[in-house]
Amino acid sequence: MFFAREAGCLDPICPFLHDEEACIRVREEVLEARRQELRRPTTRDLTQQYLVESTRIRSSRPSTLSSRSFDDPDPDIDRLWDDNDNVEKICSNPLCLKVQWKQPAARVDNPSMMLCSRCKVTHYCSPECQKRDWKRHKKEPCLPYEEMVENDDLWTRWGTRKGTGNVMIHVDEDM
Repeated sequence: MFFAREAGCLDPICPFLHDEEACIRVREEVLEARRQELRRPTTRDLTQQYLVESTRIRSSRPSTLSSRSFDDPDPDIDRLWDDNDNVEKICSNPLCLKVQWKQPAARVDNPSMMLCSRCKVTHYCSPECQKRDWKRHKKEPCLPYEEMVENDDLWTRWGTRKGTGNVMIHVDEDM
């Protein structure tokens, strides 16, 4: 929120009167929305997980079925989008992407996830995944939780963390 900074409103001809209490209240609402956003899987992680799983489904089929067009409806792959609502956490290592589900009873594999000890936001299924992902993760940046929440430069105007939107990745068939 540009007007909730210490300097006040940055627009010298702003027609609105910004009282300090309103600015503080709006700032707290923004920070709480950011905390909520940090608790959810990112769009990037959900998209990567979808791409890996849809590629796995397609490659596990006989060649006659896997040759169908990407435009053809596919109930198994369409179900992946529906499953996004049931995702609790995703391992942040792009080469792993294991999922912890909200309703584990119906799932065979539901690994418990660990948090990055510094930022308390990024999830990993094992210490090995965290070590392998450290070079990428530290660039996000990996900051203490409240510092990440309060730093306006790390957030888009739409309330998502910069760098966590859709990102094109290469899906290796051998994964």
